[in-house]
Amino acid sequence: MKKNNTHDSGYWTKERCQEEANKYSQRSEFERNCRSAATAARKHGWMDEICSHMITNSKPSGYWTKERCFVEARKYTSKLELGKNAPGALVAMKRNGWLKEACSHMNPDKHLPGYWTKERCKNEAIKYKTKSSFRKGCQGAYSAAWTNGWLEEICMHMNQTQTRGYWTKERCIAEANKYKWRNEFREKGKGAYNAAWTNGWLDEICAHMEKPYQYSKEECQEIAIKYKVERDWRINQCASWLQAERNGWLPELTSHMKKMHRYTKEECQEEANKYNTRLEFSELAPQHYFRACAKHWIKEICRHMERQGNKELRKIYVFEFYDNYAYVGLAMNPEKRKSQHLSTNTSGVFKHLKETGSGYDFKVLSDDFLSSSQAAEEEENKIRDYAAEGWNMINVRPGGDLGFIPRKYTKEYCAEVAKKYQYRFDFIKGDKAAYEGARRYGYLDEVCAHMKPKRKMPSKEVYREIAQQFKTTAEFRKQNNKALEYIIRHGWYDEMCSHLVSIHFWKEEEVIAEARKYDNNHEFRMNSPKAYDYARKHGIMEKCREHMNKK
Repeated sequence: MKKNNTHDSGYWTKERCQEEANKYSQRSEFERNCRSAATAARKHGWMDEICSHMITNSKPSGYWTKERCFVEARKYTSKLELGKNAPGALVAMKRNGWLKEACSHMNPDKHLPGYWTKERCKNEAIKYKTKSSFRKGCQGAYSAAWTNGWLEEICMHMNQTQTRGYWTKERCIAEANKYKWRNEFREKGKGAYNAAWTNGWLDEICAHMEKPYQYSKEECQEIAIKYKVERDWRINQCASWLQAERNGWLPELTSHMKKMHRYTKEECQEEANKYNTRLEFSELAPQHYFRACAKHWIKEICRHMERQGNKELRKIYVFEFYDNYAYVGLAMNPEKRKSQHLSTNTSGVFKHLKETGSGYDFKVLSDDFLSSSQAAEEEENKIRDYAAEGWNMINVRPGGDLGFIPRKYTKEYCAEVAKKYQYRFDFIKGDKAAYEGARRYGYLDEVCAHMKPKRKMPSKEVYREIAQQFKTTAEFRKQNNKALEYIIRHGWYDEMCSHLVSIHFWKEEEVIAEARKYDNNHEFRMNSPKAYDYARKHGIMEKCREHMNKK
């Protein structure tokens, strides 16, 4: 079967993408967990619309004032740390010339030119036993030592067996003589094997090794005849299968084998029409069933099937015997339960029929499925009603017995979890599984009785005041997306947001002026992508870069 995040072409409609996007609070999380939906949304231009509810970590334009930059800079001891945790602040400091003043309290950055002196490189190298571990552990010190010619001197204490040039041809031959097979040599003598392969000695130094057995076409054919499916041959005798594949014998040798048939929707529908329940369909035609599940046809092709109960949904049934005896019960599938009663010698119904030979009428008393708690209560009521009407009841128990249903989310457990929350919304977000368990088993209202009623939303005037604080739609969306979404949802956007500017149309003079704020092309592209795109599309990039080249 396909994975859950893979679908046929055309599956991701705008509605499905919106439904999937609503599960996430950030775009990165959406793209990471459901890449196919994100790709479809980006391709059709729906991304901004379906992700409008998501939280963005980017600061609005103009956020990093001089005071905020200085406050942020005081939190860190190096520019590297500042760049990792507050890149926006670092860019603003560079753009406005505040960097040197704001970072005056910081320690010299280890990555600045000149930091790695010979003494510092030597002190760092002492921590490592091999050059490879030194290079991986501190690339800056290793690069400085290699550039200045100190590497051999400061690495004298290290194990030199794995240094470049160690594996000469003689050493590779000595290492290769330890092994009988190439794959063993490759796994256990990786350094020698790679050196021999790089220098072209591999065939020569492995001449003494045993070669894999070469199957002839006749031998491959004898093996292939044993299998009905090519996959079984490939799994059980991979060597002969690979030999046949390399020599192009597979089409001929697998001609007698069954080819995997991919059922069409019409074939699955035709097969599904033979069954009354999904259980029968899955048990008697598993290949059609799983193909339909993989292609998401299952709901459509199983519409004609009868709905079956489960451990939470039951129906009430009764056996009315002609000698004035009755048996009332509840079941997930009444017809199946009937056949069980008539074939199980421990059943009260079976024993009564055997002793008396009386005829009976079988009736289903509930038209719709009832929840487990409702079904138990209804069974008790029906037993009392039949007894009151003068029937002799075969039931040994008073009713309401659901049998053993192993489940974690008991009433006590859900009540204990629900005590942590004041609102149902918080209960859903905090422990959705417990919430669903309480709802499914019918005691949600009881375990949530202590909770406060639904929170009241602010009035329309409050949202009008919020909208007046912003000048552009983009600024409104970045700083208070929830309020904007609420306004749109209630149809107030035209009334409250008519003053907002939605799109800024760049002009050549504005783009050039914007470019002069940045020291290099990278900063220009990252901090003002719209202006950068305008310059690139309209051929004015050289004008925008004139001051950058001088710098």
